[in-house]
Amino acid sequence: MYKPRVIGVATVVLLSILTGLIPQMTLSAVAATTSPVAAANEINGLIWRDENANGGNDASEPGFGGVTVQLLNAAGTVVGTTVTSSAGIYSFSPVTGGPYTVQVAAPTYFEVVGGGIDQDLTAGGNPVTGVSSPVMPGVSVDGALRPIWVVSLGSWGGGPLSGTTPFATDPASNCPTTYAPGDDCSNTDNVVRSGDVTSFLWAVSASNTVASLNTPLQNVTLIQTVTPAAGASIVGGSLPNVCQNVSGVEPASQVLNNPDGSITLICNLGTWTSSGTASLFQWDVKVNASPNGSTFTSTAVATSTTAPIQNLSTNPIAISNAVPSTTIEDPFVISSGFKYQLNKFGYSTTSTYQTIDGVARRGKNYNFLVGISSPQIGNEPIAQPITFTEDTFITLTGQLPNTGGDIEHYLTSCSESHSTVSYLPTGYDSGINGVQDSGTCGFARSGDNTSP
Repeated sequence: MYKPRVIGVATVVLLSILTGLIPQMTLSAVAATTSPVAAANEINGLIWRDENANGGNDASEPGFGGVTVQLLNAAGTVVGTTVTSSAGIYSFSPVTGGPYTVQVAAPTYFEVVGGGIDQDLTAGGNPVTGVSSPVMPGVSVDGALRPIWVVSLGSWGGGPLSGTTPFATDPASNCPTTYAPGDDCSNTDNVVRSGDVTSFLWAVSASNTVASLNTPLQNVTLIQTVTPAAGASIVGGSLPNVCQNVSGVEPASQVLNNPDGSITLICNLGTWTSSGTASLFQWDVKVNASPNGSTFTSTAVATSTTAPIQNLSTNPIAISNAVPSTTIEDPFVISSGFKYQLNKFGYSTTSTYQTIDGVARRGKNYNFLVGISSPQIGNEPIAQPITFTEDTFITLTGQLPNTGGDIEHYLTSCSESHSTVSYLPTGYDSGINGVQDSGTCGFARSGDNTSP
């Protein structure tokens, strides 16, 4: 609004704060909430980025640096030209006589906001040029500029999809209201089993407010961060093919494994040349073995920027060329239970001699292999070491254990298997076979050499 010269009023500036991983349109400079008080022989003002396009100078909206501003006399002749400072401030001084009009040229990607409580400019038939009403020296003329392009973010195909089939496999589950630990009722309940995958199906689109606009929007970018909590462990999938990674183009598409265990997807989708263009793609996040009830949360936003993302924690978006999308937040709960099984396979060899306790003894060797198997999904982490008790009976033909039929036998060694074992599955849902060198072992025996 026009502000006459007032003595003793201080100029107030606020620092634009960046928080978290949610991109905002901002500059590194401070954003003034009011223009400085104009001197009697001065016309000045503030040009700001009106992020919500409401014509109000909100405290979170930064000043717009580098904008060309002209001063025109009553005859319409340009009598002064200047450029706004990094804080969005401009000034013409000394100025005498009058009246004058202030004219602002919106930079590429921006246009003049049509009205609002703090907007002193009107666009008329040209949305990229704002002109004030006639003013006299000693006043301030403020102007609001908004991005022409708007980026939107949504989902397609019912996404996100929290898990894969089969669902509701545990009789203890009461789907769709409750599920047993390690089970999952559906792929739309935001519950995902450990070992399973959550698929994010993103739809990114961009549109502009000027039908004849032929200025393309560069570097439309999705930024998604998935943060685990309460002991959850997650791993991000590979970079989607649609994400461009061109040398020298910022921001660079990448999947980042952050020190706090979170994962960030930066997907630069390239240049939009026409309003309404949309891009559909999928990005998967796998859940590792995690405690039951642990969680992770996805936060995603789509925007446009021509600057690199140097430090996501403090400066996620340096300069945005479009109104960013609404931030989408999706929380997920991990379902896991104890679903391990102990498997054993045994075989004997021909009679031979073996030294035991310093004595050569003749007998048959009996070997047995022990493995732990589990489903591929729905398992809680298993704690080490694992202890189990094995009762072994060596009896004569026709006699029963524990009736005096046990004969002398010894436990001689315990070691990991040095080869894969096809008859000891480690994943009984998928048929994956045992792995070699999968651990170490030890043993202790109770009783004498003829007892179980």
